[in-house]
Amino acid sequence: AGDAPVGNPAGKAASVMREIPAVGVVLLMSAINAVSYGTLLFGMPASPSGSAAVVPSGISVWLLSQVGAQVGILLFSDIQSGICCPMVEMIPIFHGMFLTVASRMPDTLPEEVQATCVASCFVCTTSIGLILLLGARFGLAKYLRAVPLIVLKGALFGVALFLISSSLAVSASDSRIPNSTAWHHCLPAAMLGLLLFVLDEAIHSPAAIALSLFAIGLAPTVLDSLGICTLSDLQQNGWVFHADAGSSQADSGAWYTELVNAYASSYDFIHWHVIMELVPTMMGIAASASLLMLLGLMVGICWVRRLMDLKAVELLTEREFSLDKELRSIGVGNLLSVVVGGGWPCYILCSLNVTCHRLGGRTRFVGLFLTFGAVLCLFLVSKFLHRLPPILPGSLFMWLGLVFVKETIVDICSKHTHKSDVFIVAVMAFMVKFYGFNDALLVGTLLAMSFFTVRYSGSQVGIRTSGDARFYRAICTRGFDEHSALEELGHLIEVVHVSGFLMFASTPAFTDALRELMDAAEGPMWILLNCQDLQGLDYSAALEMATLGRKAKESQKRLVITELTACVQKVLQQAHVELKALPAGSSVPSGFFYEPHYQRALQRCEDGVLARIGLRLLSKSQALLGSEEAFMREVLKRYFGDFLPEDISQDFALEKVLGLFEKTIVKPGTVLWRAGEECMKCACVVEGTLHAYAHRSRANRDRTPALGEAELGKGDRLVCIAGPGDFIGFLAMVNHFPYEHTAIAPSEEDESESTTLLVLEKSRYQELLTSDPPLGQALVRGFLRQISYEWRELSRLTAS
Repeated sequence: AGDAPVGNPAGKAASVMREIPAVGVVLLMSAINAVSYGTLLFGMPASPSGSAAVVPSGISVWLLSQVGAQVGILLFSDIQSGICCPMVEMIPIFHGMFLTVASRMPDTLPEEVQATCVASCFVCTTSIGLILLLGARFGLAKYLRAVPLIVLKGALFGVALFLISSSLAVSASDSRIPNSTAWHHCLPAAMLGLLLFVLDEAIHSPAAIALSLFAIGLAPTVLDSLGICTLSDLQQNGWVFHADAGSSQADSGAWYTELVNAYASSYDFIHWHVIMELVPTMMGIAASASLLMLLGLMVGICWVRRLMDLKAVELLTEREFSLDKELRSIGVGNLLSVVVGGGWPCYILCSLNVTCHRLGGRTRFVGLFLTFGAVLCLFLVSKFLHRLPPILPGSLFMWLGLVFVKETIVDICSKHTHKSDVFIVAVMAFMVKFYGFNDALLVGTLLAMSFFTVRYSGSQVGIRTSGDARFYRAICTRGFDEHSALEELGHLIEVVHVSGFLMFASTPAFTDALRELMDAAEGPMWILLNCQDLQGLDYSAALEMATLGRKAKESQKRLVITELTACVQKVLQQAHVELKALPAGSSVPSGFFYEPHYQRALQRCEDGVLARIGLRLLSKSQALLGSEEAFMREVLKRYFGDFLPEDISQDFALEKVLGLFEKTIVKPGTVLWRAGEECMKCACVVEGTLHAYAHRSRANRDRTPALGEAELGKGDRLVCIAGPGDFIGFLAMVNHFPYEHTAIAPSEEDESESTTLLVLEKSRYQELLTSDPPLGQALVRGFLRQISYEWRELSRLTAS
């Protein structure tokens, strides 16, 4: 929270002073939310005005709910500056429940209907708190992640539609406003909401939004002070809330007197049998609320990706929070909301928490001050409500509705991984408009599960196999010391082979397995995801990939993904998942990287481990050793020097073997040999790269088109990358087999314009075996050792 020592009083004071801007802005936004959204809480359609005696003040309910929930967060949450507030998303859900209550009580008094609605609100909030506590107790948060993210997006789109319609309704809610002039009040609210949205998109400053809303709320008072018009004139024309709205508490003595009287008078009117009949509906609402609360915790990922350039937001994701523990704190907060007399569901709202961190909030001082500030607002709101314009909540609803529209339907249309995503959101919007919020959630979930079931039925999902570099090994030439080092340090590399489809149901198990690797103190430093058999992934899985990348960076790990198909790459690009190229060299920072080819990716992971102990030869070894000849001497020595007989001079043997090779320079795209041809030579790469491809179909293997990589088919797989110091083609030459792979000098390499090789003709190799058997035997043993490592890798890949 600060640079000063914790025990220093001056340091503590400085830390508190740095948090004052965050406290001020968050308190201002909370007060504006209370005044704006509080007017909507019990806005039950067709409710007579004469029944107000049994309906508590929505603003008081909002503030009391926030006080109770914030106490729960302060006591039980790991988020030091966590802010809890009532759920805006529950307003349309509860309104739907109120309509259901009214439909079951057609012949009763209005007071009875409204009292039963208020009681159902309390019962539902209590159920939400208990469900969250039970879910946290049994560790059910991880199962909630299996809910399709597209359904949660559709739910928020329904909330957006409700907020936009509420913006127009609340701006012209005064009964004295004629219908013919209602648009005079709706239009300014819509325009101001649109301006707030443009301002937010332009500068992303919550402080500017809060000050703009404050200016809108202050406008009537300023006009009255300047003598332009009086508050009574504005009230008469419906431009500010009527004085009666703010005087009800004054008439009854205080806000708490009014609240107690409302609850006491409503108790005798409650129809408990109606509430018991609605228990299944309330359980469904509680489950929906739990999902939305979890979304409030998880959707921070989307916000953080959007605000990644801010240092404060990086601090927001600096540590991993336990979803179960946070759900417990929210559950306690909801129960306390009921105990203190609020009774409205609450959750940790991501936008307020991001705002707090951006403005410097780091400790529980923010939540503590917000609690006292909410209590203070309870005593002051009645004195200021009649000075506020209905345009204030109207513009706020319009702005937030447009934000939700952008974050839902616009986001889905621009980043959707399948057309069914757009269809699901459109159907949910239709259901919200004409049937109800709960119906939309149910239909959206069923549609998403049906689409995914049909699309991915019969497919295996998730991790096919996993092992470290002691089991999986790159197919490239290495010396005995390097192989020995990898046997000892192979646990620092974890190779994970992924297959099937990653979707909302299989992604949690996949991410949990990778998080275990990242959280392990003695775990791997490199994690390689081979996605060759990954056939597809959905929007939820794409966002989880981005989350894993950030987790790898925080954990000081290197997560490398490879062998992505075109459809998987397209999905990740649409979701704006950044795929950085895996850099060459021994110094690779922590983070998320992409390498197209599995063999090259694994080779670079191994090089990174070997570089720690200074074993791996660098790609530009010629520059260090002075010449091609010196470089080749070092390669041959590393390759078979330990197999030379003791009575043979090493320098003499290396000189003789080196004389058998012939230098050749090939241009990019040149094919050295094709699979199936008779083996006539092998080659050692001096500078540049050679790729070896295996053909899966006989048609690709037998055809002889023009030279170059254009002859490769979609099913052909890169099985070996030969870099400086690597031999290729010796397996066929030693065993007198045809070439198994097609060797090509790749055209996409940017390391050099051409590839330099030292070629060993088969005839000269056989001549060495005849003229100098000990030396020839040493060379063969070097070949066989490399073959044994490659054969082990191939057999393990086949078995996995």
